Amino acid sequence: MIIKLKNYDYGYISIKYELFWQSNVIDYFQMEANEGEAQPTREFVTNGAVSSIVDEIKNFESDIIILDLEEIASADKVFHQFVEMEKTVLLINVSEKLCSIIKSEFGSNIVWEKWYGENSLVMSTKAHMLQSISKESLIAECSDIYTTKLVETLLSEDIYLDLNKYNESSNVYLSKYINVKKIYAKPDMLNFCLYGLYRHILKHNNEFDSFVCTSNNGAVLATVLGAIFRKKVLYLLNLGPKVIIKEKDLWKKINKHSKYFYVYDVLCLGTELKILNVILNMHRAELVGGIGIGRVLPLVRYSGDINYEALVDITKYKSEFKYSINLYDEKG
Repeated sequence: MIIKLKNYDYGYISIKYELFWQSNVIDYFQMEANEGEAQPTREFVTNGAVSSIVDEIKNFESDIIILDLEEIASADKVFHQFVEMEKTVLLINVSEKLCSIIKSEFGSNIVWEKWYGENSLVMSTKAHMLQSISKESLIAECSDIYTTKLVETLLSEDIYLDLNKYNESSNVYLSKYINVKKIYAKPDMLNFCLYGLYRHILKHNNEFDSFVCTSNNGAVLATVLGAIFRKKVLYLLNLGPKVIIKEKDLWKKINKHSKYFYVYDVLCLGTELKILNVILNMHRAELVGGIGIGRVLPLVRYSGDINYEALVDITKYKSEFKYSINLYDEKG
C-alpha cells in the first residue's frame, strides 16, 4: 500500500508492511510472535515479491518514492528493480548491513549517497530532485505517517458520523460516532489496523495469557489476534451500563490468576473496561493492559498503572474530530 504524504507530493511505502501481507500472514505473525519480539532480520523473500512492489510504485502518480526499510537488515540482490524505474527513490531507515549490501550490488556503476544522517540513501544521479525540501520535516512526516493515515480514515464521511443521541455503552450523549464496521468492510484499512495492533502487542506478548474483549467490534479484532498469537480469547460481551450476559457458564471460562490483555475498537469513557476490571478481580484474574483503534480520554482516566493504548489518541486530534460528550441531551 502506497501512502501519499500530506505535505509533499511523494509516495511512501514500507517494505516490511508489504512483505508481511504478501506472505502467509498467520504464519508470518506467529514466526515473530513466538519469539516475543520483532525480528529485524527479515529478508526479501523473492524477486517476485519485490516485483509486485515495483509494479505498484510504477502506477503511482508521484515521481518521488520514499522506501522505508525499517527492520529489514538483509536482502537478496533485488534493488536493481527500484533503480530501473523512472522515479527517484529515497531509501530511509537503512541498517548499516543493508547499506553495504545495496552498495555492493551495484559496485561502482551507481553511486548511492547519504541523504539525511547515516540511515538514508539516494542515488547520486537523482539526489538533486530532493535538494529543495526540508529533510527534517520529511523524515518526521514519514515517522507519523501511519497515525496520520488512520486519522484521515476515521474522519471519512462514511465512518465518522453525526450521532447527537444517547449512547448506551457509555451512558452519555455523544455528538459523534465512529462506525468501526465500515473500517472492517475495507480490507486495506482492516489490514492496516491489524498490523498496527500486532506491532504493539508483540512488545507485551510475554506479559499475558489470554485476550479479552467486551464488544462485537472488539471481538473481530481479538479473534484474529488470538489466532496470530495462538492465545485464547475470552468473550465477555455486553458489559455496558446494562450488563446482559446471555451465556450461563461464561464466568467459568475466567481462569483464576490468569493475566488478560484487553482488545477494543474505540474506548470512550471506559465503562465496559471498569466493569471488566471488577469482574476479573472477583475471579482473582488480572487485566494487565490493552490496545485498540482509538481512545477518547487520557490514559490516566481509565486506570492507575495499567496502560490502555490506542493506534490513535483522539484527544490529541480534538480540533479535527470536533466531538462533545455530555451527561444530558443538549437539545432538551
